[in-house]
Amino acid sequence: MASASGETQRMLMRKRADWAKNSNQPKVAAEMLISSGDLDKAVQLITENDWMDLAINVMRKLERSDVDSLRRLASYFIRKSEFNLAARIYGNINDIKAMAQMH
Repeated sequence: MASASGETQRMLMRKRADWAKNSNQPKVAAEMLISSGDLDKAVQLITENDWMDLAINVMRKLERSDVDSLRRLASYFIRKSEFNLAARIYGNINDIKAMAQMH
């Protein structure tokens, strides 16, 4: 029952995030997506809107298995000349080739 309640809360948070995005409040939407655990959508919204603070925040929450989102963040960090952050991501996912191409 407690897990259903938690899942219901996450679903409501996602609906609020959709509402915030549609109400022209994308940063609020990104924060809600992070809170609900919908990190893939949050990463997309964050990189599209160039929010470095949220990008760093969500990077810390992503699991190593979230490779697509991590690569998207790494590309974003490279565009922003934040090579140390990109290198940290590539190191965490063992993508030595991408790390070498970054230099």
